[in-house]
Amino acid sequence: MNDITIRVASPDDAQEILKIYAPYVEKTAITFEYDVPSVKDFRRRIEHTLENYPYIVAECGDEIIGYAYTGSFIGREAYNHSAETSIYVAENSRHGGVGRRLYEAIEEISAAQKITIDNFWKSMARHSYLFIGHSESLFGMDTKFEFLKTPWACLYQKNEK
Repeated sequence: MNDITIRVASPDDAQEILKIYAPYVEKTAITFEYDVPSVKDFRRRIEHTLENYPYIVAECGDEIIGYAYTGSFIGREAYNHSAETSIYVAENSRHGGVGRRLYEAIEEISAAQKITIDNFWKSMARHSYLFIGHSESLFGMDTKFEFLKTPWACLYQKNEK
């Protein structure tokens, strides 16, 4: 999967992105949703996110194989410069570094927008992040990341080496 390109998502990508998201809703609890949203609803979500935050896709050829976005953290004014990050990778594209590429891109874009993804965890450890769900699937336990697991979430530190 060396030919992965990252680009800004468009509301027109909603149907293809929803195909990636649907199995997470149907097979896991990590989305906190019971039903797969409609394409129309998903399109609205993309539009809403793009008003203030980055929303990107990873493509291999003409196929979207993953996506990532940041969004409001908690929704309180004091958190305006903090954000949650979500990354989803197509089932047939896991363990190929797609999640890592998306995360690095979303982190860079967020930093340029003065959005710090790690604000919440600075009191615990420098450059720490929380992931709910299948973090190992996204990052493949890459040596660049050290995972500290809890039953419901994964906290990792990015090595500064």
